[in-house]
Amino acid sequence: MSLLRRVPCVVVFLVQYDNYLVHSRQLQWIPQGQQAARFSAPGSQPRPYYDDIVIAKLRPGQSIEAELHVEKGLGQQHAKWSPVATASYRLLPEVLFPAPVVDGHADELKRKCPMNVFDVADIEDLLPSTPAAAALRAGLDSKDLASVKAKGARRVATAARPRNCTMCRECTRGDTRVPAVLSASAAADPSSSVPWSDLVKLRRVRDHFVFSVETTGAYSPSQVVREALAVLKEKALTLKRLFKGEQGGADDGAEQEGEEESSEEDAE
Repeated sequence: MSLLRRVPCVVVFLVQYDNYLVHSRQLQWIPQGQQAARFSAPGSQPRPYYDDIVIAKLRPGQSIEAELHVEKGLGQQHAKWSPVATASYRLLPEVLFPAPVVDGHADELKRKCPMNVFDVADIEDLLPSTPAAAALRAGLDSKDLASVKAKGARRVATAARPRNCTMCRECTRGDTRVPAVLSASAAADPSSSVPWSDLVKLRRVRDHFVFSVETTGAYSPSQVVREALAVLKEKALTLKRLFKGEQGGADDGAEQEGEEESSEEDAE
C-alpha cells in the first residue's frame, strides 16, 4: 500500500511598509485663543496620556486627516468622562494556625497554596521578642513555638503574605499525617491522619476593607480616592445642613403654635 500526498509549492512574500502605523504621539496640539499663554509651562500642553496607542494601520496611498476636539465633562453625565476603570473592595484575609505546622508539613503546606501565601521559617528566628519576629510569627503563639521546638521541630510555616489569599481554600483540602510534635500517639500509629482544615483556619477581618482602584490615566488612583472623599464629605455636609434646616423649621412651627394657644387663652 502506498500513500501519495500532493503539497503545492507556495511562494510567500513578506511585504514591509514604512510609517503604516498611526500612533497617538503623532497628534499635534494647535492652540486656540489664549491657550498658548495658558499652557506655556513646559509639560503642561494637552497631549495623549499614552503616546504608543495605535490609531490606525495604513496601506500605500492611504492617509488620515483629522481634527479632534477635546471636551471636558463629568462622569455623572456620561461614562466616557469617568476617570475610574475598575473599583472593587474585599475583606482582609486572615490566616490562623491552631497549632504550629512544622518541618515536612510546613513544606507541604507551602506547596499546596497556589497564591504563595505561606513561607517556611526557622523557629529560632521567630522566638525573640522583637517587632520583626512578632511580624513574622503572625497567627502563631510564641509559647506554642517554644513547645514544638522542645519536641525537636526546627522549621515552621508562617502566613507571610496573607493579602495574597483569595479564599480558594486549597490549603485546607484533604488530609495529612498527624504531626508527631502534636500527638504522642502519632509516632506509634503512622497511619493516623488529620484534616488540613484542623491545622489551618481561614477567615476574613470584618472591619478591615481592602480597596482596589484602577483609572483610565486621566487621574492617578490616589487623586481619584482623594477627590471621591472630598465629594463624599461635601454630600455629608449638605445632608447635615438639610437636617438642621428641617429641625429648625419644626422648632419654629412649635413655637408659633404655642403663641397661638396663649393668645386664645388671653382672649377667653
